[in-house]
Amino acid sequence: MPQLIPYIDTRAAWSERDRAAHYREQADNFRRMAKMRIEDLGPGNFVKVECGGCKHETLIPASALLQGLRRQPTMRVLDLQPRLRCRECDARGEAVVSIRWGEPAA
Repeated sequence: MPQLIPYIDTRAAWSERDRAAHYREQADNFRRMAKMRIEDLGPGNFVKVECGGCKHETLIPASALLQGLRRQPTMRVLDLQPRLRCRECDARGEAVVSIRWGEPAA
């Protein structure tokens, strides 16, 4: 009679490890985003703004934040959220701000 080898399912252990790594990565990204200032944005980077009400999206380059909206270079990117208004539905304070990273300079 052949000897049976017990099967141990390791997917649960890996998924816990992967999940923990994912949460650590998300926390690191949030910390990085919370510290990000307008002056830290490079020429290929954009501030992505999405309206929480109508889901309208727009990309704003750092130069437009500094010259067009007349924001200080030392202003944090997350501090833009309550100051922005949606062009589609005219909602103020509904903005969700993130950064769209451009291609790294070669």
